[in-house]
Amino acid sequence: MADFNAIDAVTQAIERYLDGALPTAIFPNAKIARYRLPHDPDRAIGEGLSLHLYRVATDDRRNLPPRRLPDGSTRRPPLALDLHYLLTAWASTPEVQQRLLGWAMRALADLAELPATLLNHGAAAPSFEPGETVEWVATPITVEEMASVWEPCKDQTSLSATYRARMVLIDSTQTMETAPRVQTRQMSADPSLEGA
Repeated sequence: MADFNAIDAVTQAIERYLDGALPTAIFPNAKIARYRLPHDPDRAIGEGLSLHLYRVATDDRRNLPPRRLPDGSTRRPPLALDLHYLLTAWASTPEVQQRLLGWAMRALADLAELPATLLNHGAAAPSFEPGETVEWVATPITVEEMASVWEPCKDQTSLSATYRARMVLIDSTQTMETAPRVQTRQMSADPSLEGA
């Protein structure tokens, strides 16, 4: 399971995936950027896609068990998170904006899940174990929810889609005290209760 770097690793993986798959012959001026707000004037791009993490929530649908390590110790259950993203297309014309978003949505639909190789690529220290994945799904939200996401930048709204990275597991570093395993069983009966 991942460590506390998992949230950043997921965002970087999506950013890297889109950047590597971007058809530059069709969109020669497009860039992929990570925004801290739905519209980030400090990192504004003329043409391209921005990725904004707007919500992090615990995934309470899973009752995860404690984790047993190879040395026999047990750690507290991992923290399961859902990461909610806003993917926004930016361009000088609506045609290019719509094509960019259409391309990105198709590319992300093909992804479906993020493997550990993509999540750990370029990381100083790998956060995810081999074989570990994060589910990536389109997550439509209501008009009211979208308006709430765009509220800080309501004058700069643009064509967007929403996604969720599901079950990002962050491993605990705390071990749990466990009782030793039963080695032998002893049974006895009280002879005075015989026939009672």
